[in-house]
Amino acid sequence: MNEAAVPGDYPRGVKLGVDVGTVRVGVAVCDRDGILATPLRTLERNAKKNIDVQILASLAVELGVVEIFVGLPRTMKGEEHASARMASDYALLLAGKLGS
Repeated sequence: MNEAAVPGDYPRGVKLGVDVGTVRVGVAVCDRDGILATPLRTLERNAKKNIDVQILASLAVELGVVEIFVGLPRTMKGEEHASARMASDYALLLAGKLGS
């Protein structure tokens, strides 16, 4: 049963958390009620072919994911540098694969 989403509501359903690195991408999954997130798998990062993005998009569809959170690393001063840009670019690639 799908629940109608009200703007500003936290949607109920499976969510993924993604931690993008230059070598690996960590993936965690959260239960439908948003209570507990657990590690799911680690993907090898392939910035040239983006195979990891394809795998992650397929995984999201397979699990019926309602939201994906991509971590945005910041410095201790709250600044964003190269790793934050990499995570943002990754999120855009993933959104493109999912048709969002």
